[in-house]
Amino acid sequence: MITLTKTDGSPLILNAELIKWLDGTANQTTTVTLVTENKLMVKENVETIVQGVIDYKRLINIYELDPDATHLGLPSKNR
Repeated sequence: MITLTKTDGSPLILNAELIKWLDGTANQTTTVTLVTENKLMVKENVETIVQGVIDYKRLINIYELDPDATHLGLPSKNR
């Protein structure tokens, strides 16, 4: 999950796996197109969103490698 900001200023938590593509616009907003073809307008730029997805993927990979990832502040996976 990544945290974004809607154009009205409210927070949005998005499953990063649902992002199909990003389109940055001249008015400082980014359109996020989801695999469902739904579109979201957010304040973050493309680079920030891409970095958020990279960070999310890294965290998931660390968690998958270390099921006892309590040192990351995450709950342990059910075994």
